Amino acid sequence: MKKIGILTGGGDCGGLNGVIKGAALMAVHQGLKSYLIPNGYAGLYNLLDFGTIPELPEHRIDQIDANLAGSDAGHSRVKVNSIRNPDLMIPFNPHIKYYEGDKRGYFVATVTPKQMRLDLRLMSSVKNKNGTGHTEKSFVVLDGEPGLYQILKYQGVKKTIICR
Repeated sequence: MKKIGILTGGGDCGGLNGVIKGAALMAVHQGLKSYLIPNGYAGLYNLLDFGTIPELPEHRIDQIDANLAGSDAGHSRVKVNSIRNPDLMIPFNPHIKYYEGDKRGYFVATVTPKQMRLDLRLMSSVKNKNGTGHTEKSFVVLDGEPGLYQILKYQGVKKTIICR
């Protein structure tokens, strides 16, 4: 690996510039180039609309103010229907396994020596304290195998089926 993309998801929050700066500095320390994906996941889908993706060399990283509210990366609270054509981006980024930008949720990570499992939990409402959540998709990274696999579950099947 020689390059990483730094992506923030959701709205701006306090400390986000510090996270961006820390990730970029760690990339420099590891001998990697870092790039800032503008406007979160919406920007990831619209990379074709940008002439270039902003690189974060050391002099640019120094300009990121970790004490400033907001984000140098912009925000991603963009409705999916405002993305021109999300299908255009998939051939350029085969690592996208799932995208549903109009929904809100979080990941639950379960890490063992043999795997890291990620369960995407989506919320019925973020405005109602009695909102419910459900597992929308599950993924796994297996020890010693590059890539992310989706975990498929079929009713009546007791075995977990993993596919790329």
